[in-house]
Amino acid sequence: METIGQLFRTTRERKELSLSQVAAATRIKIQHIESMESDDFSRMAAAAYARGFIKIYAEYLGLNPEPLIRQYTESHAPQEVASVLVDDPGLSQTAADKDRAVEDSSGGATWTNLALTPGVIRRILLPVGLIVVAVLIVSALMKALQSGNQVGEVDALPGDEVVSPLLGDPPDAYLEVDPIPGRQP
Repeated sequence: METIGQLFRTTRERKELSLSQVAAATRIKIQHIESMESDDFSRMAAAAYARGFIKIYAEYLGLNPEPLIRQYTESHAPQEVASVLVDDPGLSQTAADKDRAVEDSSGGATWTNLALTPGVIRRILLPVGLIVVAVLIVSALMKALQSGNQVGEVDALPGDEVVSPLLGDPPDAYLEVDPIPGRQP
């Protein structure tokens, strides 16, 4: 059986196309085309890119992309671990996960394997993190209030007179000044 890369290379050479021509027409980098033709899909950023490049390249060469994408998924694609709630259409899941998914007795969704995808982080971990931060702030405020100091109090040594910087009486010099000169108090 001919591999994806062998099929791409032989078809391209039969049509007498250079790598540069293919890259210009498909807008796929030459390095990715060379990787696909040598069956080295490990250099692709993600399996989704590899599938997309296979589809574009196959259509450009006049090949049916579906069997090639299926072959890639079976032999080259990393085993994708999906973390989803079965009933959540906003998150994706693999066909194997759909087959394994089972509803509980209440008819609700059940969890499959948990992986940290951007959707999981955004929907679950971010709110949990915000709750943890809020709890830490509240506990720090409670500890400060229980330590005995009220807002505005200054720690003093025994025997020292404690004067609040915010609520102290004004100095006597302010009381003796007559605001209107020449007026009898």
